[in-house]
Amino acid sequence: MGNLTLKQVRFIEEYAKCGVGVEAARRAGYAQPENAASKVMQSSAVKAELDKIRKKAMSKAQISLEKLLAE
Repeated sequence: MGNLTLKQVRFIEEYAKCGVGVEAARRAGYAQPENAASKVMQSSAVKAELDKIRKKAMSKAQISLEKLLAE
């Protein structure tokens, strides 16, 4: 998470938990979460980190599904 601010990192962590931009911005400590959510989501660095998290989650889900089907 190279060039991200601490708030952006916190936003990413919270977004990964709840999936709602405004709520993630609120939890990350942004003063105006409604405005901050859309602004933060436009950052290419934030988008890249969220994409990594999504891919990792999808990979874990696929492994779990394969295990379930193998039983």
